[in-house]
Amino acid sequence: MLAISLVLPACANLQGLKLLTPQSFGLERIAPQVWIEREADEVQRQALLSAVRVAEQRMRVVWGPPVSAPRVHACVSEGCYEAFGGQGSRARIHGHEILLSPRGFNGDFLAHEWSHDEIRTRLGWRAWMALPTWFDEGLAVAVSQAPEHDDGHWDWLAQQQVPRPTRAQLMALRTQAQWLEGVRRWGEADHAARRARGEPEIRPLYTAAGHEVRTWLAQGDPLALQRLLQRLEDGTDFNTAYRLTDATASSATGR
Repeated sequence: MLAISLVLPACANLQGLKLLTPQSFGLERIAPQVWIEREADEVQRQALLSAVRVAEQRMRVVWGPPVSAPRVHACVSEGCYEAFGGQGSRARIHGHEILLSPRGFNGDFLAHEWSHDEIRTRLGWRAWMALPTWFDEGLAVAVSQAPEHDDGHWDWLAQQQVPRPTRAQLMALRTQAQWLEGVRRWGEADHAARRARGEPEIRPLYTAAGHEVRTWLAQGDPLALQRLLQRLEDGTDFNTAYRLTDATASSATGR
């Protein structure tokens, strides 16, 4: 559903490079760092600007003032999205270029992708490469506040007895390849088939990642995320840094 250009097929990566000169491929700028398909009407343009404001507000809740400044590109037609390498997802990020599909045209998905850019901006290359994909995705879910991944969906999955990854299974998904395999394993690649059968969509993997990170963020230490990133920059492996930050929060809150 949400993809990083490093793992996209080569053709999609090449198509994503067109975002570096969006005006040459049917987009026009409507604000600094914000581009939209030229055929968009005024309602759609205002909706995009509103989505940018919502996404920034959600970023600040978790991150504080963002240090990243990704460029936002929005398509109002599927043809436009596919022309830039979109293949079934609702939003994706190519480098520092966020691309929204007509189905991801809101602050939820924009905030999700922005969080990916923020963590890559704040971490050096070595620390970012060591970051588990489950945490990167879970943090983006927590930032986005998207209802399809919230704790209401988590509870619904439990009530419907839909299989969900255990905490250990989730944390084993360290690489992008492992995460994508998890997407398939837990049924998140079957949305179209479920819709065709009249069944509700299920998102156990993204919801599990968001649930884990939301729980971690809610422990009481307002600097937990910053402490974690600093430990990663200092060379601490992720699992140790995650436990240490958890212990710091536990001590601060008397757990």
